[in-house]
Amino acid sequence: MKRAGWVTWNVLSALSFLFCLITLGFWLRSYWVRDTFRFGWAGGNCHVAQSILGRFHVLSNIDGGCMGGASHVADRLSPDAIWNGGMSSYPREVRWRLGFVWQTYSSFHMGIGKPYTNWHRLIIIPFWFPTVVLGLAPAAWVWGERHRVGLIDLMCIVAAIALALAFLGYLVRAMNETRMT
Repeated sequence: MKRAGWVTWNVLSALSFLFCLITLGFWLRSYWVRDTFRFGWAGGNCHVAQSILGRFHVLSNIDGGCMGGASHVADRLSPDAIWNGGMSSYPREVRWRLGFVWQTYSSFHMGIGKPYTNWHRLIIIPFWFPTVVLGLAPAAWVWGERHRVGLIDLMCIVAAIALALAFLGYLVRAMNETRMT
């Protein structure tokens, strides 16, 4: 039982370190390139995730009616880039809380026929926060309870990472399939 706990701790620390490095990479990239991911399940809410200038934004249309699917666009940032990437669906007044944002708001539109209102949710997280949180377990592993890693432990760590990446690939594929139907 003690060995199972030790293997679990090593696997979780390795996964946390991997995701910490990925987050750090996105953080650095966000100062040169804006990545925009659009995703949603058919009939559900649509989401736009944007990485720009050291922050991760998630803007959701919470009215439902999404077509489904996923897409990614990357474009170089101008030296004069603004924090929201010039997206018009952001609220007029953003409520910042220690560098974070979480708020729900509505936007009014004049359509051809009658006016309508959309409801949105905006979440902004500075990249330093998940980088630090994901770095805590590997730092604790390095600082304290280090043990010699055997071949079986290494195989379990590689298998856990492969399963996590396969699950993410499955989610993207499932979203694209729902968009096609």
